[in-house]
Formats: sequence, structure tokens, C-alpha cells
Amino acid sequence: MCADYTGAWNLLYDWQTLLAGGAAVFGGWLAYRAGVRQANETQNAARLQIEAMAKQSAILTRQNEELRRTLARETLIAARMLDASMEVVAGDIQTARSRFSGPADGHIDEPRANQIRHSVGKPGFAYLWEKVGMLDREIAVPFLELEASIDRLRAQEGATFVGGLTDKLENSQRRDLWDELA
Repeated sequence: MCADYTGAWNLLYDWQTLLAGGAAVFGGWLAYRAGVRQANETQNAARLQIEAMAKQSAILTRQNEELRRTLARETLIAARMLDASMEVVAGDIQTARSRFSGPADGHIDEPRANQIRHSVGKPGFAYLWEKVGMLDREIAVPFLELEASIDRLRAQEGATFVGGLTDKLENSQRRDLWDELA
């Protein structure tokens, strides 16, 4: 006992260790409660984040499915357009071939030759150019080769011979090219 203190101070001096221990236990309990609360808040935040990610994943999955359907629909439309274009081009070539006849060395004057060359059109090709990236390589390459063949045919000018024009038209209607596109 300490004689220097009296009353409440003496009581505090005598029981200070017990009071400090009690304060430490109370502080430990407060720290424990704070830790439990923090852990619960962290779990709630993680749960909310997982739910948000699940919603976002579902939205992205739906968008992906919609994009696939759109791409499939556009590819089908491009394929149908290509088929229709090929049919028209084949008709144009047949019509052009029916406009002249005679021996291979027969002469076709310039105006008539130019008219025949330009009678082979490229219907729907502008649209198909926009969609060529959607087409498989096995279809896109022959399409591009056909367009180049028609462009070369139309770029020529002047008089020609029946055989030369027939060869050019047949080159535009090569069976292997058309078979790949069909």
C-alpha cells in the first residue's frame, strides 16, 4: 500500500493492474468486434461484386449470341445475294455470246464489241464487296477473281475477232470458278 494516496486515488493505485487488465480485455473485445464487422462487410462487398460480375457475364453472353445470329443472318444474305448475282452474270454472258457468231477470225467492229463487253454486268457486287470479309476464303477468292475478270473484259476497247471475244467471255465463265461459287 502506498501512503501517499488517500481515498479514490489509493483505491486506483492498489487496483491499477486489475483495471489495466480489464481495459485491455475491453479493448481486445472492441478490436475483435471491429474485425468481425470488417470481415462481414468484406464478404458482403465480395458477394455484391460476384453478383455484378454474374449479371455482366449474362449480358455479354446474350450480346454474343445476338451478334452470332446477326452475323449468321448477314452471311446468309450475302450468300443469297452472291447466288443471285452469279445467276444474273451467267445470263449476261449467255446474252453477250448470243449477240455475235461466226468463225473465230470473224471481225466485230468497235462499237458492237464495246457494247458486248459492257453488257456483262456486276449486279450486287458493290454490296458483296462490303460483305466479302464474311465469306469463306473458298468463296471470296473466286468472287474477287470473277470481278477482276469482268473488269478486264470491260476495260478492253476497240474492234476484235469472234474468237478473242469468245475466249474472254469463256474466261469470265470458267467452270472451276463458277463451281467454287455455286
